Amino acid sequence: MKQMSGLRLRILQGVLMILALVLLLPIIQTFLYSFSSIDEMKVFLKTRGSYDTTRWMEAHLIPNVVSLEQYYQILITDNTVLRLFVNSAIYALMILAGQALIIPAMACGLSR
Repeated sequence: MKQMSGLRLRILQGVLMILALVLLLPIIQTFLYSFSSIDEMKVFLKTRGSYDTTRWMEAHLIPNVVSLEQYYQILITDNTVLRLFVNSAIYALMILAGQALIIPAMACGLSR
């Protein structure tokens, strides 16, 4: 395989970096949006349904007030999400323990 020249390599890296940023922008926006206060979320969500073709829709990247109230409410007050997470962790640990017991025995049997 032939080597790329330095300029082509830099151009390709730049294009791939821009593509990666474009693909990661919704994830970053959702993460940053999760730190907004509940009132700020309600105000922003009211603007989401109005499609005015004369102006751009506002991108809400940085919250005006950083709040962890949602996380407290989800994890501590209403522990449904936390219970589901613990159930998933227990399920994954049981699968890993079963694999740790079965796979070496099968490997030993197949190797002989």
